[in-house]
Amino acid sequence: MIDINNFNIVEPNYDCDICKDKGFVECSKEEADFEEEREEFDKSKDIWKSLGFKTYYYKHCKCQLELQFKYKLERAGLGNILHKITTTKYERKYDWQEKYYQHAKSFITSKDKGLILSGQTGSGKTLLLSQMLYNFAVKGYEIMYFDWRRSYEDNLVDRYNVINNDLLDEMLNIDVLYIDDLLKTRNNDMGDLYDRRQEIETAWKIIDQRSVSPDKKTMISTELFEHDFLQLDESLHGRLIELVGTTDNWLQMNPKEDRNIRVKKAKGEF
Repeated sequence: MIDINNFNIVEPNYDCDICKDKGFVECSKEEADFEEEREEFDKSKDIWKSLGFKTYYYKHCKCQLELQFKYKLERAGLGNILHKITTTKYERKYDWQEKYYQHAKSFITSKDKGLILSGQTGSGKTLLLSQMLYNFAVKGYEIMYFDWRRSYEDNLVDRYNVINNDLLDEMLNIDVLYIDDLLKTRNNDMGDLYDRRQEIETAWKIIDQRSVSPDKKTMISTELFEHDFLQLDESLHGRLIELVGTTDNWLQMNPKEDRNIRVKKAKGEF
């Protein structure tokens, strides 16, 4: 026989204590995302009497908004680095780190169309600009992260060098585009780039259209410097200059100074 005096009721274990995993909560009409009209009944004194219809208002719970935002970021291409950019602080130990951080931060609210960051591998370019891209998403912009080194051959062109026009159109029209490692080469071998004409022309097409779109923002990180682009393709260089509007928006790290923070951390020098 069950001893009812020692019987413990197990409370449901909800992932979200706010909405009890329903995904929505009741709210005022002004806040509502959707509404429901249902008939009300008087159940007092065993009387089952209709009181007419009443409208209830609901909004999506915070837990659902967070899921939607996470999905948006993953769809934008940030899935693989999302954990890093939301848990890793962009450290500003050196003056140049503070300068680039403040400039990138101001780009979010400025009317400038383009921002380019040139510098060596390991210097924190991707972390900084990815965090800026995340902030654009928080503000409601549609965003895209495009890792040029990995995604150009994997997604933008097939093995027959046929362009994926759907992806290209998305890159041309997205609110905020971040191209990471544009025209990445092995050991910065410029000779390797001269043979990649289709890749250069594709980059030119993307930059060309976005440079004349006043409502689009574009961020680019690259290990190539302005003089490298000028040497590689004068037309592409010109479009990049048009994109940033002013050379103040083309941040170029000192190539003679070791700014590989990854290596410095491994050596205990940072």
